[in-house]
Amino acid sequence: MDDLALAAWSLDGLKQCLDSLAAKPNAAAATRAAPIAARVAELQRQVAQQACGLGSPEDGPEPLQDSLAQVASSCLNLPGLLDDDEYSVSSWGLNPLLSQTIVLALAALASGLALRKEGCVPSPFLEGVGEDLDLIAVHIYGGLCRLSGNEADETHGPAIQAMKGICVWACAIIHNLVTGNHSHLTASHLWDWASGNALWAVVLAKGVLTFHPLTDGVQLSTLVPPPPSNLQDLKISMFQTLPGLLSADIAFIEEVKAGYLEYDCPIAHRNVQLAIHRAQLTVAILDCDLLKAVLDCPPTSMEFEHDHSTAATTTTTAAAAVPSSPSCPSSSYPSSSSSSAWLPSLARMVAELLGLPSSAATAEDWAEVYSLLQEECTGHELFSLSDALGVRDAWAAEVGLRAASLWRCLFHLKVAGISRSLLEDLAEISSVAVPDQHGAELFLEAVVAGHHEEWDVASVAAATVFASNAEVVPSTHVSFLYVLADLPAHKKDLVSSQLQRSTAVRSASVLHHWLAILGGQPSPPHDPLTSLHSAGFLKTDQRIPEVEEAEVAEAALEARLAKRSQKPRAEPLKLRKMFQNAPKDLCCALDGKLVIDPVRSPYGHLFERATLAEALRQHPGRCPLTDNALVLETCERDHVVRAAAVRWVRENGPRRAAA
Repeated sequence: MDDLALAAWSLDGLKQCLDSLAAKPNAAAATRAAPIAARVAELQRQVAQQACGLGSPEDGPEPLQDSLAQVASSCLNLPGLLDDDEYSVSSWGLNPLLSQTIVLALAALASGLALRKEGCVPSPFLEGVGEDLDLIAVHIYGGLCRLSGNEADETHGPAIQAMKGICVWACAIIHNLVTGNHSHLTASHLWDWASGNALWAVVLAKGVLTFHPLTDGVQLSTLVPPPPSNLQDLKISMFQTLPGLLSADIAFIEEVKAGYLEYDCPIAHRNVQLAIHRAQLTVAILDCDLLKAVLDCPPTSMEFEHDHSTAATTTTTAAAAVPSSPSCPSSSYPSSSSSSAWLPSLARMVAELLGLPSSAATAEDWAEVYSLLQEECTGHELFSLSDALGVRDAWAAEVGLRAASLWRCLFHLKVAGISRSLLEDLAEISSVAVPDQHGAELFLEAVVAGHHEEWDVASVAAATVFASNAEVVPSTHVSFLYVLADLPAHKKDLVSSQLQRSTAVRSASVLHHWLAILGGQPSPPHDPLTSLHSAGFLKTDQRIPEVEEAEVAEAALEARLAKRSQKPRAEPLKLRKMFQNAPKDLCCALDGKLVIDPVRSPYGHLFERATLAEALRQHPGRCPLTDNALVLETCERDHVVRAAAVRWVRENGPRRAAA
């Protein structure tokens, strides 16, 4: 289905949904839906004329993209107009008809943007669509993160699938807009589209990356639009943007936009601010359970291009040496070189989040920056140094827990000409997630076979750390042994020195075998969970000049404080705070967060069903609070609490006055 046909199909379905809403006894919904339906009817005629070659997307009193954007905004405002009894218990705040309406409106807009002529100015109404997406952000977060794992459930499956569809088409809008201007989706695009909120950006990414229309097993209705024709490209682009969210460019994007980036700010303070930004993203990724979701069902099929090169043949063997990861059938996506294009981004994201705050920033630096950010009243979650280290350790624990499925994916990396940075990422990951030894041997064999350039010191050191952490010894890996043995003497010394300083080495006893080849002696390894990297967070080309003179620095600090007090203070979306600050009688007794799918135990305790299920999986048959006998089947869903939770979100969530 081409873009014009998809736009027409989506508008037809949207008209039916709006007519159904207008026929509801709810007066507010009927009053709001009827004029939107009339506008959609006009758009149907406009698209039909274009299909007959009688016009273009820019013809008419206003361009098609402007009209579609305004319709999408109107549909996003509809959820706040329905009475509580209109909400289905299975959808947590977005009943099936409303979800379907929003999906179709976003699909029509995304398809309309793909029809734009080259050089056409983007619609000024698109910014309003991004703002109106905030109105349903809390519902999407609740559905995709708190109800994660219930996709096959008859109660929740259709709602979760619909929410994924909303994420897919919301991101397809910005993807089509950007690629239509001969550009590519970047982290800044996703950050802006998510209103500068880390959790909302990760939620959107999770919705896109876990959307598999042919395998989720549930369909909302016959009016659900087909997935975007460029779904695979959208997924890969989305994954490639995630590591970029961790960069200094995103951490300081608001300051750059507002024109008050302070170049005299001490580098230690910048490192602290960046560490806090990364901690916020790490918490968001952990909250969304993004790593597990992606590893359980990878964004693309895990097939390889089969060529006749030694590297490709060896790589396929290495990947087949370990059990296959649960994924979608190969028929869902074509086998191509792009099938593994997202894996370097996965490795980069995991490794970046394992990095530790710069040791150049002292406790005093952290205290001062923390105090300054508190004064700004940004509404974003703040972290002390101990908090940031705790978040990093939590991420390391999560990566270690997912080690087997993570390496099943990473062993599918295209290794021909593998980059130094990717080898360093794999070495960092192996410090907390031990690779399967046999799979690591085959993978390293493929790396050596596919490396046709001269080995540089950093690449050899990273590959050696990876081998050591996987407990691969020279006697079982002759090809890499020859790589080390054939190095010039000065390179051997440099590699040996790097290995003895490495914070990623797990076992000195295994490393000893490799150091013996280099002629070096092993030293006790650093603990990867507590050692601080000597390098700062900011790359060399991102560093901001530091003022050395104490008097000038003090004066600059006073000037910054004065300037900060005059800065505009935007009110950000507070998804995570909403779930943490909900009334106690609406929160799970285990994790303290707002319940989405509440169940009540026979002992009277309120739990989030998925949270309780995980606790019972770890300790079967025992209540996590009382240690009494308990099974999930005896815990009934509490529909009264669920309705109260939905009502609380609607009353406290972001809302804008209806136009």
